[in-house]
Amino acid sequence: MGLAVVSSLVSKGGTALLMLVSIPLAFKVLGEERFGVYGVVQTMMWFITMSDLGMGPGITRRIAGAVARGDREEETAAVACGFFITLGFALVSAGLFATLMLTVPVTTLFGDGFAPVADELTRNLWLSGLMFLAMLVVNMLERSREGYQEIHIGNAFGAAQNLIAAALLFFGVQHWPTVTFLLLSIYGVQAVMMTANAGFLIWQRPWLWPRWGRMQGGLARQMIVEGLALFVAGSVAPIFQREGTKWLLGQMEGPGAVGRYTIMIQLGFFLYGFVFMLSRPLWPAVADAVARGDLDWVRAARTRMRAWFLPLAGLTVGGFTVLGPWVTDHWLGKHVELGRSDFALFSLSFVLMVWSHLHYVLLAGSGVIRRPALVLALETVAVLLLASFGIHHYGLSGALAGNAVGVLLFSAWLLPGMLRKSLRPTGPGGQRETGDFPGVGGVAPQTPG
Repeated sequence: MGLAVVSSLVSKGGTALLMLVSIPLAFKVLGEERFGVYGVVQTMMWFITMSDLGMGPGITRRIAGAVARGDREEETAAVACGFFITLGFALVSAGLFATLMLTVPVTTLFGDGFAPVADELTRNLWLSGLMFLAMLVVNMLERSREGYQEIHIGNAFGAAQNLIAAALLFFGVQHWPTVTFLLLSIYGVQAVMMTANAGFLIWQRPWLWPRWGRMQGGLARQMIVEGLALFVAGSVAPIFQREGTKWLLGQMEGPGAVGRYTIMIQLGFFLYGFVFMLSRPLWPAVADAVARGDLDWVRAARTRMRAWFLPLAGLTVGGFTVLGPWVTDHWLGKHVELGRSDFALFSLSFVLMVWSHLHYVLLAGSGVIRRPALVLALETVAVLLLASFGIHHYGLSGALAGNAVGVLLFSAWLLPGMLRKSLRPTGPGGQRETGDFPGVGGVAPQTPG
């Protein structure tokens, strides 16, 4: 896990460089309104990524458990099931996306405020849809690598991707100042590097090449059920909360508000990259520890996580509140109508989201998925209702307040309680006996002698 964290630091440094280059350039060259188009296209792409229905994180846990047990046959079957299930979901999603785009005007989808840029928005939605549907399938294979505790290899591809994309943007955006070029530079390069990483994994382990004959009906059904719970908790909740708020802003306030919200979201992504640097390798590490029956390791990880979180959360909220407007104006090279109160509310919702995310990773990695999924589903409904009410009365500030209050009401206190309960020793020898799904997240089988 240490190598994964170090390599993630290098990779996320490249991500930070990419963001520092791309966002100011895009904002200056495109302007606030067309930058709002980019924000809306991102929203649609995030919704498309949900089409895997949890197969990505599910395959990571499956592979980690199979490797811990030395079961290569299960590794092969899990990858085959995950690949063909995801491919099926992607084809269905492609049909729904095409039907939506061909029958519903973009102004109906995103608001009348986008009428002046409707053609550009439509063109880039088609492009982003194709790219993200391709990445959806490749991502399933890429996530398999995490189960082998080889995140450092994926990080190497990610670092190369960020450097290439940053170079393209730096030298090309002045000549091709379009949303299309921005999408190709960032997400097109990402699609190529994800495919290269997946291809390298298959070259290293040719037995993982997905073949229909390696599918197992029982395993596929179990992975779909497990994936649905992971889908709700890991995709529906965070994406609907963030992108749903963005959509509500577009409907009620127009592209300018979407652009300002997108700026704060991008700053949040910058910090979240460093959170992800720790939480992504933590997921398979927890699955491996639980498969071996080592819950003490999980308890120690929880203790270390909490010790670091509180001081860093305080620094984040204080830093955003005091320096947010100044940093944003200097970063983008022009004044943006975002005040300290906006940044205070955004930073509060951000640290609460991170708190919930870290507890969700520990819960799901150890096999407890269904109850967190229910909590996060209810939270999503509350967040969007509160955001809608807030936008109606207070605009962008009301949306940010609604996000924070919704998380406080649900996952911020319920998930820590679930984790504490799940790690209590209840089985023989002081070990928890099972997670939510048989064979995943429970105690490893004991070998005689």
